[in-house]
Amino acid sequence: EFLHFGLLRETGRSEFTSPAGLRYTRGSEEGHRLDHLARHLEDQPDRPGRHGVFRGDMHQVLLWLDEAYNRAIKGDRGTKTRVEDGRSGIEVTFDTPIGFIGGRDGARQSHPDSIRLRMVVDGDRVITAFPF
Repeated sequence: EFLHFGLLRETGRSEFTSPAGLRYTRGSEEGHRLDHLARHLEDQPDRPGRHGVFRGDMHQVLLWLDEAYNRAIKGDRGTKTRVEDGRSGIEVTFDTPIGFIGGRDGARQSHPDSIRLRMVVDGDRVITAFPF
């Protein structure tokens, strides 16, 4: 049964797995990859440069990540995967906006919508993901 955010099931100590098989584990400055993802749920207006911000809540973000992962595995149109240092960088273009560009650069550009997602995975383990 999927508990966390109504979607993830606990598969180990502080480890959660999505329906597509993505694993969210401890790690990152924030302590857990889910906490790192949560930083992309709100704008950080004082952050230098660009900051990708998801529209919607964590449940919606997890659905987008599963969709992106499944599409990338199948090699669907609008997906690109690059392997670097053993990690995969996945870029997926959606049909509708999934977020916007925040941070100082985003503010200067009136927070443009983003239909693209960048996700970094180590095997099936999520490292980060954000609109860009």
